[in-house]
Amino acid sequence: LKADSSRVDTVAGIVDDHSATLSVQADQIASKVEASYVEGAIGDLEIGGRNYFVIAEAMEDKILSWSNGRVAGEVGSLLSGYIECSVGDKFSCNYQIDQLMFYNADQEYVGALSYQDNFIVPDENYNYPYGPSTLPTDKVPAFFRIVFRSDFLNGRPKEDVRVMLAKGDKATDWTPAPEDVQADIDVVLNYAESEITQLADEIELRVEKNGVISAINLTSESATIEADKINLVGAVTVLSDITGNLGAINAGTINGVNINGSSFNQTGSNGSITIDANGFVFDGANSSIEMNVEQTSGYHGDVASLVFKDNNNNRALEIYQYYTDSIIASDRGLILRSGDLGMGLDASDYYSRFGEPGVQLSGGLEILTGNFSLNGQITSHLTMDGAHYVRTNVIDHNGSGTHLYIRPMPGGEVKATEIGTTSSWVRVTGKDFYSASSRSIKNNIELLDFNALDKITATPVYSYYYNNDGPDDKKSIGLILEESPAEIAGEEAINHYGMMSLLWKGEQELLSITDDHADRINYLEQENQVLKQKVAKLEEGL
Repeated sequence: LKADSSRVDTVAGIVDDHSATLSVQADQIASKVEASYVEGAIGDLEIGGRNYFVIAEAMEDKILSWSNGRVAGEVGSLLSGYIECSVGDKFSCNYQIDQLMFYNADQEYVGALSYQDNFIVPDENYNYPYGPSTLPTDKVPAFFRIVFRSDFLNGRPKEDVRVMLAKGDKATDWTPAPEDVQADIDVVLNYAESEITQLADEIELRVEKNGVISAINLTSESATIEADKINLVGAVTVLSDITGNLGAINAGTINGVNINGSSFNQTGSNGSITIDANGFVFDGANSSIEMNVEQTSGYHGDVASLVFKDNNNNRALEIYQYYTDSIIASDRGLILRSGDLGMGLDASDYYSRFGEPGVQLSGGLEILTGNFSLNGQITSHLTMDGAHYVRTNVIDHNGSGTHLYIRPMPGGEVKATEIGTTSSWVRVTGKDFYSASSRSIKNNIELLDFNALDKITATPVYSYYYNNDGPDDKKSIGLILEESPAEIAGEEAINHYGMMSLLWKGEQELLSITDDHADRINYLEQENQVLKQKVAKLEEGL
C-alpha cells in the first residue's frame, strides 16, 4: 500500500470530521450496556456486608489437626479455605467456631484456638493453647482457617448452612461472599464486553488515526500483531522459540514438548495434581492416592508399584503389591519417622506366612527413640542399642522347650540392680540356686593346699544395712568384700559358691581335728580304765 501526501491530508481531514460521530457512538455504547442488561443484572445479585467465608473454597467432611494444622477427615464437619487477616483484625461469626487456626504469610501453622464466635487476630507473641511442636520463625498471623464440627452439616450441602463471617464485633445478616457470586458478575461483564467488542469492531473499521485498537506492524526484521485476542484458525507451524507470558493455553494433545520452570495444575472430581518448584502434590477427594492395575497375566495378577529412585538410579523406596502382600522396600536404609502422635503397625488381618494376624520384620528391627509396644510374637532377634532397655515386670516362658536362658557375653556376668543403676544391688529370690560344677566344664583342676580354717578365722563377720535399704528392711549379716579371702572375692561381689566350698574345706579340716581328738580321748579313756584297775588292786593289798 502506498499513499501520497495529498491523500494523507485528505484522510486526516475525514478523521477529524468524524471525531464527533465516534463520541456519540461511545455514548450509545455506554447507554446500551447500562440500560439493556448490566445494571439490571448486577442489581439482581444478593451482596450485603462483606462475608469472608467463601463457600467455593470450603471443604465438606474435613477438619484440621491440632498438632500440625493439616487437613484431616471427619464426617459432617465443614472447613474454610485460607482467609487473609492482619494482627488486630476483629471477626465475628453467626455460628460457634470449633477450630480456629492461624498461619503466617507462607501458610505455616502458628497456633490455634477453640470454641470462638468472635475473636481478634493475635500478634506474634500470643501464647496459643494449641500449636505445632516446633514453631516457624515467622509467627505473625497472615491467614486463618475455621472449622465447624460435631456433625455441623447434618446431611446438608455446604451451600445450605449459610455461614456468615464478617469483620466487627457482631455478625450481620448472611450475604454470599463476593467470590461466590463472581461467576454471576462475570456473566454480566462477558455480555457487556461482547456487545462492546462487536461495536468496537465496527468503529475500528472507520478509525484510521488515534485510538487504534488492533494493529499489524511489519518491518524488515519482525512482524508485530497487537490485539486483545488473536485467532489462528488452521494448522500453525512454529520454527523457532516462543517466549513471553503466554497466559492460559487451552489445548488438546501436545506432543514432543519439553517444558521447564513452570507450574502444572490438574483438577478433577477425584482430586487435583500440582507440579511446581515445591515438588509434586496430589490432593485426593478422599484424602488418598489411588492406583489401579488390571490383571494381564498369571493367576495372581501383575505387580502394582510406586518407585522413588536416587541420583544413581538405585531404588530409594518402592511401594508395591505382590500376590496377596503389600510391600515397602528399599535398596538403601529405610527409616519410618513420625511426629508427636506416634506410629503404629496394624496387621489385624490374616497373614498366611504366620498362620495368624501379624507383622513380619525380616533382618531385624532397630528402634532409636520412643517406646515400643508389642502384643504378639517376635520370630527373629530383638537387638537393643545398649542405651535403651527392655522394661517389664514379667518375663514368661513361651512354651518352647523347658529352660529360660540369660546369656551375657563370654566372661560377663548376670547382675541384678535397681532400675536406672548399675551398682545399687537388689535381692534375687527363688526356690533354689545351682552352680554349674561338672568336671566337663573345668580345667587345671587341683586340690586346695592351704588351711581353710586359718582364712575363715581371720575373716570377720558383720551385721549392716545396704545404702539403698529402706527403713523397714532388716539388718544383713555377711562379710566385707575388701576383707574377704582373695579366693572368694570378685571385683564387685563375693563368690558364694567359692565361699561355701571354702567352708566345706574348713569343715573337712575341722572333722580331721575332731577325729584326731576322738582317737586321743578313746586312748585316754582306755588308759584311765587300766589305771583304775591298778588302783583297785593296790587298795585290796593294803
